[in-house]
Formats: sequence, structure tokens, C-alpha cells
Amino acid sequence: MGQVVVVELQPRKSGSHRPIGVITEILGDNLAPGMEIEIALRNHDIPHVWSEGVEKQIRQFSRRGARRGC
Repeated sequence: MGQVVVVELQPRKSGSHRPIGVITEILGDNLAPGMEIEIALRNHDIPHVWSEGVEKQIRQFSRRGARRGC
């Protein structure tokens, strides 16, 4: 029934009663597998975005495991 998004709320202007926000990320369909994990990561400020250096190390680790048959 729709998309799950991350919204950054903007400061309210004087006299404005309704919140205004900017969509910063579209996570995907609300019924998609793993969506509850994506929501939990963001709700609890759990790291989920990694630097290029970390990504590089993960790729090397993954290749070593594949060679060993893991």
C-alpha cells in the first residue's frame, strides 16, 4: 500500500501549523521483504551506511570466503 520513505522535517515558519518535510530516502514498498529491518535500523540509529574503505574490506573478505568454500 505504498512506499516507505525517510523524511527530514524542516523548521516551521511562523504561523505555520503543519509540518513540512523533505524526502531524503525512498526505502521501497512497505511490504517488501526486510523492510522491518530497514525501518528498525533507522528508528534506533543503528549504522547502516559504510565508508568506501569498509566496503572494500568487506568485498575482500567475501572473496576469501568464496575461495575457501564458505
